[in-house]
Amino acid sequence: MPDEKDINSDEPMHNTDVRQNDITELHFGERDVQRIGSFGKFKNLQRLWLNGNKLRRINCLHENFRLTELYLQHNLLVDITGSLRHLTELQVLMLQGNQLKHLTDVIHELGRMQRLQVLNLFGNPLAQDYDYRNYVIHNIKSLQRLDRREILKKERVIAQKRYGDECYERLKETLAFGSRVPTTESKVSDSEVVSHRGVTAEKSAQCIQQDLCFDAAHTVISAEVDSMIQRSTLNLKKEKSKSFSERRETQTGRRSLMEYTAFDWSAMPLSEERRLAEDSDQPMKVVTMYLR
Repeated sequence: MPDEKDINSDEPMHNTDVRQNDITELHFGERDVQRIGSFGKFKNLQRLWLNGNKLRRINCLHENFRLTELYLQHNLLVDITGSLRHLTELQVLMLQGNQLKHLTDVIHELGRMQRLQVLNLFGNPLAQDYDYRNYVIHNIKSLQRLDRREILKKERVIAQKRYGDECYERLKETLAFGSRVPTTESKVSDSEVVSHRGVTAEKSAQCIQQDLCFDAAHTVISAEVDSMIQRSTLNLKKEKSKSFSERRETQTGRRSLMEYTAFDWSAMPLSEERRLAEDSDQPMKVVTMYLR
């Protein structure tokens, strides 16, 4: 173990004939180190143990895109911003027993890891945040186990109700083809469209209180839609009762007026006529037609 409390990532290559590209697993755990060199030369590295050290930041993994398991537990990490977000192949991430304080920053860093299934964050100050478990479950939907506990279906339902876009989804049901159905009786205002990303417990309570308002608005607009359908059906029957000539005349009247301009080639003299004619510089005639 080096006296300066750091490690050169070339260490596992000493006195071996193993090629760097063949290494898929490295162990640097329980070495009480404070700094560690880049692992960029190990392009196919998939599993890495750095647990049980004194690392405060992770700046050695910027080129290890194939990592699937990363063990960083029991270090002194205070921030991981910009250190892990590129590791989109990660399936197992151990971060327990560190000094991570800001839950939203950590979730933002892990947000692109769509294959992450196992995550440990307990033993960090952020684990004391209000409703911490539900917040993590909602924002990292691929997780199967969090803090050594399997994520149950009922936990996902609770997390969705508290932090999902339930109110927004219910409001979308009152929309038709991307725009609000016109009605003077609608009680749903634009101010009721609430974005619930990163919603707090107070906003969650407000969302529940608005349920009755959404139900009433949905009923009013549904009635208006039924009325519009009835009017459309009546108009269709009236159209069918008209004679063919009347319908044709109506359709013609709805068309836009088109203007066509062309030369009157029938009035143009032949080459021999132009040669014998005294006035051979007659202007060409232009014909304009209007069609509907």
